[in-house]
Amino acid sequence: MPEPLRPLEGKVFSVGEYFSALMSGGYSAKSKPWPVERAVSEGYERVVWAFAAVEAIANNQARLDYRVMDGDEEVDGHPLARLLNDGRANPLETGRIFRHRLAAQILLSKAGAFVEVTSSRAGLPVRLDLLPPGRTRIIPGTGQDLVRCFEVARIDGTRAFVDPERVRWFRRPHPLDPYSGTTPLEAAGLSVEMDFFADMYNSSFLSNDARPAGVLGVEGDMDQDDMDRLEERFGRGPYEAGKTSVVGGNLSWVDLAARPRDMAYAELSGVTKDKILTAFGVPESVLGNASGRTFDNAEQEETNFWVFTMQPLLSIMSAAFDDDSSGELAGEFDTSVIDVLQRAEERKRDQARADFERGLISIDEYREIAGLERFDLPFTRALYVPAGKTPVPTREEDADALGMGSSPAAGPPAPADVQPIGAPPEEDPAADEAHPAPLAAAAPRALPAAPAPATGAAPPFGAPTVPAGKAAVVPLRRRPPRAKVRVVRETKAARPSIEPRARSRVEDAVAAALAAAAARLTERTAARVASPKTRKGTRHWAAADDRDTRAGAKELDAVSAVAPDRWAGDVEASVRPLLAETSAWFSGGGKDIAGYAARLAGARAADLAHQVTAEVVAADRNGASMDRIISAVRAYGDTAPDWARTVARDLVADLAAAARQDVNDGALPA
Repeated sequence: MPEPLRPLEGKVFSVGEYFSALMSGGYSAKSKPWPVERAVSEGYERVVWAFAAVEAIANNQARLDYRVMDGDEEVDGHPLARLLNDGRANPLETGRIFRHRLAAQILLSKAGAFVEVTSSRAGLPVRLDLLPPGRTRIIPGTGQDLVRCFEVARIDGTRAFVDPERVRWFRRPHPLDPYSGTTPLEAAGLSVEMDFFADMYNSSFLSNDARPAGVLGVEGDMDQDDMDRLEERFGRGPYEAGKTSVVGGNLSWVDLAARPRDMAYAELSGVTKDKILTAFGVPESVLGNASGRTFDNAEQEETNFWVFTMQPLLSIMSAAFDDDSSGELAGEFDTSVIDVLQRAEERKRDQARADFERGLISIDEYREIAGLERFDLPFTRALYVPAGKTPVPTREEDADALGMGSSPAAGPPAPADVQPIGAPPEEDPAADEAHPAPLAAAAPRALPAAPAPATGAAPPFGAPTVPAGKAAVVPLRRRPPRAKVRVVRETKAARPSIEPRARSRVEDAVAAALAAAAARLTERTAARVASPKTRKGTRHWAAADDRDTRAGAKELDAVSAVAPDRWAGDVEASVRPLLAETSAWFSGGGKDIAGYAARLAGARAADLAHQVTAEVVAADRNGASMDRIISAVRAYGDTAPDWARTVARDLVADLAAAARQDVNDGALPA
């Protein structure tokens, strides 16, 4: 008969008894503190994921260049930038090694990191030293002084007190204690311990057994010598793994490894890894393992790393050094070499370009988003709707400049076959005989105030509602074609012409754009000539102290400071939108008349820049002071309106001549 079934063994599990057993064994429900010494020895030096996360953050931070900025211009050769980049921060460390250690201490030290700054008599930093975070104590002050001093315990047992004015304190802020910081190990400490214990378990398993654990049972009595001799047949350690032993007698084997808890090592290791990397904010793909991820997911992880992990750390480091930048200068890290951050800017520019194409933003708004200077001209402040790129003025005063105002002298004339909505069609008996003027893009046009209707009378259907005494900008529509109108296409034999009044308005618009560009370029040139980068190595450099060797006897690099090619490019970009709007009046053969005229304007600007360059070189060789040289440069800005008027007049004349040549032979001059 089969054996009767034995009742299942029952066990009662008590959570309270479990925690009591843990605490009696030395564990506490409260997490153990992680001072910097323990964080380094038990976390950074012992757990691979903590080490990899700290190294990823510190290495990526150290490879960036630190810059001292004066507004949008970088200050060349600032002492703080030299100390933190490729110079020596102190006799034992270069600037990048110093910053690597600084970032690691911010991540591992709950008290934060402390940097002692040694300054020259002029107040400029000449040396940076990291104080030991485990042996540096903050002495709180009273009243307005929150920190009285910093106490540093030396290795020989003595103590030193450092003035807080000389110490820069770096830390991730604690939500409750202003004298403390936070580290990722405070949150991920238990996961760090579990990862270590899991590795220890696996290592112990390989060292002692190298095979599934089990119990060998022998029937009958066996003395200790026989048991030892039998146990020796089963070798221990990884070199004995897989060895087969044959023994006699009645034996039984109980496999202790066929239990779920021995299969949990891989799952436990993966969970602790994810928790540690999450606490540090470092995705695994940043460490070099992108398996199991798509390209988009890996790219997004890298973006998250730089946006949510690196940028806050860089802000903490740069803000603490602002006191050593002197004056109104500010420090920052150059992240332009980070590809994923530039992709975000590229997407923003692409979106802005798409918005411009849809007529949602103006040229000036796009340039501002793209980090370029605004032209601030009527044509660049206007909106251009997609149909025909029609300019829509965003200011009332721009309507006249765009040719959409109600005054007789305002803007280019409306095309012959475009009229306001609600206006009756006008008969043109000569329409069949005369060649129609080139059709410009249909543009909104301001209408004069409509006469008030009689009392009780409704306005005609389709007529715009215009407030009394004010012009309204309303859309235009094309007049329906009449049966008797014969459309004659313009051929190359036709000679382009432009109404004298419209030509004058084009000259005025181009002259305004040229004058604004010339004034802007002269001011920028004056700033570049006076910048430290240009003055370095010349007699114009004022040495800060006896050790300052940046003064010299070489001439000012006027060509680099003025940059004639930059003048040509900026002026060409300034007038091209204006010329593109009016090129239909000139273009007979469809060539790039506007581009040709813009290049002519750029060449004239380059000639002016060469005159400025010669002026700077002559003044420098004659021993003029920097103030006299700057005044000479700005004098060209004062004469910019006259220069712009002359260039605009010549430009429009050349534009008409080029159009005639385009019509006659179909080619533009180079």
